[in-house]
Amino acid sequence: MNRKSGIFLLVVALAGGGYYYYRTQLSCSFLRQEKITIAGKEYPVRPAESLEKIGCTLRKIPDKKNAAILYIEASNVYDDLDILDKSQRALRDKRRYVTGNTWINDRDFTDWFQRNQECLELLHKAAKKPHCEFLVLGVEDDIPAARMLPMDSQMRGFAQLLVCEGKRYEYHKDYSRALDSYLAIAALCEHYHESNPVLITDLVTIACHAVRNDAVETCLANNSLSENDLRKVVKRYERVLKTHPTPVDALKREKYVTDYSIDMAMETPELAWILVLGPRSASARDRTYIAGLIRSSGAELRAAYEQDYDALITWSALPAWQALRPGSDWGAYLSRLPKTSIFSRGLLETLGRSKRQYAKSKAQAGGVLLFAAVKLYEKKNGRPPRALSDLVPDYLRQLPKDPFSGNDYVYKVKGAEWILYSVWDNLTDDNGAGAWPHRVTSDKDLVFWSRKIPLKPPPR
Repeated sequence: MNRKSGIFLLVVALAGGGYYYYRTQLSCSFLRQEKITIAGKEYPVRPAESLEKIGCTLRKIPDKKNAAILYIEASNVYDDLDILDKSQRALRDKRRYVTGNTWINDRDFTDWFQRNQECLELLHKAAKKPHCEFLVLGVEDDIPAARMLPMDSQMRGFAQLLVCEGKRYEYHKDYSRALDSYLAIAALCEHYHESNPVLITDLVTIACHAVRNDAVETCLANNSLSENDLRKVVKRYERVLKTHPTPVDALKREKYVTDYSIDMAMETPELAWILVLGPRSASARDRTYIAGLIRSSGAELRAAYEQDYDALITWSALPAWQALRPGSDWGAYLSRLPKTSIFSRGLLETLGRSKRQYAKSKAQAGGVLLFAAVKLYEKKNGRPPRALSDLVPDYLRQLPKDPFSGNDYVYKVKGAEWILYSVWDNLTDDNGAGAWPHRVTSDKDLVFWSRKIPLKPPPR
């Protein structure tokens, strides 16, 4: 190699390295600024000194391992159908159909999908990152919970976009790449939960889990997948169950938000009705009553809240099959609270009800894991397993438990036909009676079976 060639290769290498560094680090230098743009809206970045007051650690950004940088960039190029005018509703209906069923080869829909190619590339890059930490947004007087809100709707949209990509691959019988798209949503869920595991972000995470689960289930049920693809699903879903949000973790992180809100109510009693009654409207009489009660008995009300909060933590740690039994659920506990528990009624009722959503999401994820493992067993042995215990240890590390019974999922096999199910949130074994297999809207059992899943009719 002559000297000129060597210099040329050195320049190319330096340029390539510089571009890589730009894409992984310097491209997010805007995160060090005082303001940041997310989906066309500008937000102030919370100063470090105000974070210390509420017990938050300043996040070291930029960091090439941080997926948040890529999610923010993706939000700024995402073409969201939900924000278009009424004439575009047909496109939104098509997207919803695709996320639940199969690809629609329609020009308008395809154009929208192609406009989101840059966004999809960023999402797949984000899925490969080991960590995700979003910046804390808002000025010092903001309620701390507001720091993650700008990305909530974006994450839901990203999950649906990735399902659309996967459905297109399924349409072309490229099932391995379809699963890569669906499992990228699993990484998105893990990232978002890791970034700030409070109740709001947990519920968004659970919603994204549901979008992915529906797509993976349909793909598993209606297509013949390779052993490698089935193992890929098993491996990812074992991680999903390991990192799945828990109510206790969220509530512990949520406490500083509720404490902050109560402090604000104590300082401004005239506005305390919002904290007590939530989004419900209040009469002038109710507002005056609540303000007067806080002025006269504020310390007592706060002490009652602290006691009730400890009880909620204890209740949230119970398994769903115990916590949701009639007479033991959080609603029944709230109904027995004294008048001094107005903060508990206003703030904790919603937190308690979310227990059911956590358990449903985990039950569905466990069902998908078992579904994939049974399919893999069939692929290897030419028949379904005689019992779920046959899946351990060659196909699963351990069997997931049904959150609604505390036992193994019910599994029944007859020849080549089989069925497995969770008893679901009525806590009753209905012998696999579900109006629609694999659908979480049933009020009976959550059913997975060996037959294909019939697709929904297209939207009108």
